Amino acid sequence: LGLPRSAGRAVAAALGAAALRTLHMQCAEAGGKLIISCIEPERSTTRTNARVQAIAEQRQRREDKVRPRWIWVRLEVNDIIATIGANWIFDNTESALAICEDLLLERSGTNVQAHSHDVIAGSGLFEGLTRRQIAELGKFTQRHRFDAGDIVFRQGETGDRAYFLVGGQMDVLIDIPGSSRKHRVSVFSASTLFGEMALIDGSPRSATVSAARRSVCVSIDAKTLETLQDQKSELILVLMRNLSRQLAGRLRIANNMIAELEH
Repeated sequence: LGLPRSAGRAVAAALGAAALRTLHMQCAEAGGKLIISCIEPERSTTRTNARVQAIAEQRQRREDKVRPRWIWVRLEVNDIIATIGANWIFDNTESALAICEDLLLERSGTNVQAHSHDVIAGSGLFEGLTRRQIAELGKFTQRHRFDAGDIVFRQGETGDRAYFLVGGQMDVLIDIPGSSRKHRVSVFSASTLFGEMALIDGSPRSATVSAARRSVCVSIDAKTLETLQDQKSELILVLMRNLSRQLAGRLRIANNMIAELEH
């Protein structure tokens, strides 16, 4: 169109907003809901050298404190946030899909509590245990509810507790050296055990785990586990055997990934 760069961006944003409004109305008419994912911050990739990049990063950090991301400004200006709703806009596809799953469960009338029981009973971690034994184990655990953004534990903290994700989704984040930013390396879904190494060696947490959306976990600490070894030795023997099998599986996957990278 021969427009200045800023004007071209405005036109493109307006056209995109019009398309989003149309999709929103079509979804609403069909009884559905439009959910948007992968709204990423705008980043420049034309740095010429390390010094220029360092200066630009410092400037960007200062600007981030007072200026919202460019794409969010365009969404606000074109009335998309008000039309669709900020709660339906996500920065990653996994979180958006998780919300879709929740909506489907609600519409199908699925009993969430019964679903949680099925997740626990169907997990490989509890294979070989009866429902009665699982219920006995549950008396020694703690139940936790996390809202989106809540931190379960932070990288470097001393840990003595393992968590089992009953429902929801967790992000696994590692610190980026030399900055305050974090990089997401994995996502935990329901029926995942995490933080279990704290029960084995008590070493500092190797990553930060935070709730990507509303989640429910049950946990057990090392001291309680020791008590159970005396009171419910047969139950703990089965549990630890299953835990060893899961750890071996993860190690095997890691070895395969390393072998593929080497080739």
